[in-house]
Amino acid sequence: MLDHGRVAAAGRLEDWRRGGDRIYEVRIKGDQAAFAEALKVAGLESDASDGELMRVVITDGSPQQVFVVARRLGVEVRHLRPRVPSLEDLFAERVTNGRR
Repeated sequence: MLDHGRVAAAGRLEDWRRGGDRIYEVRIKGDQAAFAEALKVAGLESDASDGELMRVVITDGSPQQVFVVARRLGVEVRHLRPRVPSLEDLFAERVTNGRR
């Protein structure tokens, strides 16, 4: 991967996608603001800037934590899947060192 004529990163795309925190796309039926707050209390970072699709960062543990929080709050998880970063996402991360 080049940035302004210099090598910003090298390696296999699959390896880049595996590293770092695990980000999951989550869609729920219920109070999204309350769910986001409950995730925060449980130590999980979330972002709901894409409307009804949330991104939840899981640094320790498994995505099962999302279901535990949902059950406690009485909301229904409709969609949960690992987010696969695009080549554009990876490029931005590499050339900005994670700063966006």
